[in-house]
Amino acid sequence: MSRWQDAVETFDGTVAEIYVLSAAERRCLGAISHGPRPANVVARETNLTPAAATTLIDRLEKRGFVSRQPDPGDRRKVMAAAGNKTEELVRRCYHPIFEAGAALLEKYTVAEMQFCSASSKRSKRCRRCRPRGCAAKQNRCLERRHRRMVRRNAGPVSTVYCQGDPMPRMIFVNLPVADLAASMAFYKALGFDNNPHFTDDTAACMVLSETINVMLLTHAKWRQFTDRPIPPATSSEVMLAVSCDSRAAVDAMNEAAAKNGGAADINAQQDYGFMYNRSLADPDGHVWEAMWMDPAAIPQGDAKQG
Repeated sequence: MSRWQDAVETFDGTVAEIYVLSAAERRCLGAISHGPRPANVVARETNLTPAAATTLIDRLEKRGFVSRQPDPGDRRKVMAAAGNKTEELVRRCYHPIFEAGAALLEKYTVAEMQFCSASSKRSKRCRRCRPRGCAAKQNRCLERRHRRMVRRNAGPVSTVYCQGDPMPRMIFVNLPVADLAASMAFYKALGFDNNPHFTDDTAACMVLSETINVMLLTHAKWRQFTDRPIPPATSSEVMLAVSCDSRAAVDAMNEAAAKNGGAADINAQQDYGFMYNRSLADPDGHVWEAMWMDPAAIPQGDAKQG
């Protein structure tokens, strides 16, 4: 993995030398290569202030790498889009790699590709923390990521894994769904993020955390993996419990389920003071249990008896 990352960085560096692009300019082009982005998003992706990002966009626009176009959602705003030179750069330098990579990936399952993607991301983060002084560097890295996350209001900071640390095991929950688009909207409302790299017309990868992923599969796609019958929506073949940060988060998850095609409280609520559970169902009847627990409040009276 380390050799692969070295090769990627060497290749990107060579492309940057040929087209005379700085590191910030490369990050900017990387941000808009997936579609037009407003200046504030470019600023976030490049770790620049809004003013510096605007100056960067102006410079790239003069060189033909960026073009400006109106925001379809708000005509008063302008978005940065890939210019002719960026399209030429991607076509000449990266499309051959994309095509060769796509041919290689055809032999892997979606779960295997998701695992490889997560491993690659961790490896890239890990390169910031060399074995010598690893703990100190990791702490500084976590602090920087925490500050960025707080600014973006993006939730808690996920773990950074360093060289030598065992990579945690991941779980991929595969669920058959009758309406893929409706199910994606449902899980987004519950706080899941969609991974577009592993999403198409037959399947969608919804990410809850770095180790928990849900694969939504159309019935036709599901039947490619098994000939066992799909249970009716009224069944309870399994209950998937997921932890929440607070009692309010448990309630919010159930409220979102009820408002987005699912059902809340399909089982009786359980409230033990130190633990609070509420069950919900998605549009296809798959059962989830949102739970919160306060370890400090667990009764200790009879814990050591027996």
